[in-house]
Amino acid sequence: MSEEESQILEFLKSQPQSSCNKREIARRAVHRKVYEENPRWVDAPIQGLLNANLIQMDKNGGFHIPDDEKPKT
Repeated sequence: MSEEESQILEFLKSQPQSSCNKREIARRAVHRKVYEENPRWVDAPIQGLLNANLIQMDKNGGFHIPDDEKPKT
């Protein structure tokens, strides 16, 4: 797993009750400078996480960790 994929997973785990769109993940999962230099940095890591079934996309295009991976509250 790449560093970017790990950062995305950690970010999504910190938002267990909501889905996040690509733009929000791109802006908030890494340092702001990374986003400013390349706002599309998130595309490849998101696809890798989807292919590995580590994240899911909902019908509105939001991303979240699978329900079975969410912390119990």
